[in-house]
Amino acid sequence: MQIINLKDLSRWAAMQPGEAISFNAGNPRTVRLRVNCQSYTAFYIAFGDAGERFLCSAPAGLSLIEFVTNSQPFKIGSDAADAVAYYTAELEQTAVESDAESFTKIAHRRARNPELEQMMFLMNQNMDRRLAQMDNDHSRQIAELRERGIENAEVLRTGGNLHVGAATQREELASEAAGEPEAAPVGERGAPRKGRGAAAGPAGGSADDSGEAGGEA
Repeated sequence: MQIINLKDLSRWAAMQPGEAISFNAGNPRTVRLRVNCQSYTAFYIAFGDAGERFLCSAPAGLSLIEFVTNSQPFKIGSDAADAVAYYTAELEQTAVESDAESFTKIAHRRARNPELEQMMFLMNQNMDRRLAQMDNDHSRQIAELRERGIENAEVLRTGGNLHVGAATQREELASEAAGEPEAAPVGERGAPRKGRGAAAGPAGGSADDSGEAGGEA
């Protein structure tokens, strides 16, 4: 079963034998002309005052003629003995002039409170001033660290303060891959932490050894 979709019939027009479809001048564009012929039909086109020339042939039924044209006006005719139904968006009306009253309202921007505008302006100024001060402090602290000889220290900015960080994660992984021994854990005051076993004596011995030495004394 063949389906013939004509869509809206009110958009179709009839080109009687001997008539031509007139297209106005415009920008270079693609023209699409749908035709519904009763028999095999030849179409002709004429640009401006030039004579008509052969355009194409269309079989009986629905066909779509599509081509690119220049900015000149042109006409399209046919040699059909019967009327040819056609449809093109080129001839559709895109705007309607009317003298009736229009109820369209343009939305105007509501004026803001002048006091609110002044407050936001002062807030932005304060924020810019604080950011500039933080940048100056940041640069000053970096310069102080460089004066101390810390050139390649990793500097982290947290809350406006600078902290000299430890080795990066990439360096730690490289050290582990090379089999370097890890440093002993350091306590709060920088001293090595003692193990959970017996405490070391003053001479490096265990607590039991120190007790026996005391008993013998």
